[in-house]
Amino acid sequence: MPNGDLVAAGVFSQNLGGSGMAHIARWNGSAWAGLGGGIGNGTVYALALLPNGDLVAAGSFTLAGSPAVPVVNAARWNGAAWSALGTQLDIAGNDDYVADVAAFPDGRLAAVLNKYPANPPYDSRLYVWNGTSWNIVATLLGQAGLGVAPIHAITTMPDNSLVAAGYFASIEGVAASSVARWDGAWHRMGASGLQGGVALHTSVADSGDLLLGGGFVSADGDVSAFFAAWGVPAGCGGCDGIDFNGDTLFPDTQDIADFLAVFAGAPCPTGACGDVDFNNDNLFPDTEDIAALLRVFAGGQC
Repeated sequence: MPNGDLVAAGVFSQNLGGSGMAHIARWNGSAWAGLGGGIGNGTVYALALLPNGDLVAAGSFTLAGSPAVPVVNAARWNGAAWSALGTQLDIAGNDDYVADVAAFPDGRLAAVLNKYPANPPYDSRLYVWNGTSWNIVATLLGQAGLGVAPIHAITTMPDNSLVAAGYFASIEGVAASSVARWDGAWHRMGASGLQGGVALHTSVADSGDLLLGGGFVSADGDVSAFFAAWGVPAGCGGCDGIDFNGDTLFPDTQDIADFLAVFAGAPCPTGACGDVDFNNDNLFPDTEDIAALLRVFAGGQC
């Protein structure tokens, strides 16, 4: 928590510190305490801290607080009371639970709901909470006979994009092996993503790099057993400069025109153009380079 307290959650009904800590409890450095009576039933699988300091608990439960407040697999603690977060995180007639939640820097919230019927396939639905309701941004169907759901972990990046990881070959029609990024549209991460198993955990390092852990054995073809990092390597400047044609005029729309011309195979008009791998991901020609150029040109992040 912002003040340094630790929150633990799970399936426990009380702690050695006493009662009133059903499925969630707070440690202040010397003692455990409850949070408004805890979660009344079920299991808490994930926690997320919102930018304003509120805590979100998610999992498989329908009651929170004392007196109990009806909720649907997610609840928000504002420091004084629990409240519901919509009613959409449920699939009628199925055993389902929220496997992970993640808060965006801008205050939105993401949640992945996994459907676990008696037998596979197990499906995943990815939602984003806009402050008043949940909206689906991806629905993934699991593979028949496979004992895991497609999405296991989500995290948000400093640029307000969302990363989903698990075990899948594509997401919403975009080829992406076990990891993908969403910024309003889905994008693969690297040439071939993660291979050889499922990604189970995600987090973001202080550097802004994405960290992934799980049962995979390689990342983009490089041996990277069970752990991988995604980011700009040390010593690399990320995206190239926006003065693509080297005429010292920038920001200048001629740079965009020249970039598109060279991207299409034409010679550099000035003889001093940069390379078309604008985002330095070693994939070119690649339309993500065009998107990155336009983002940076408009003042956005690489």
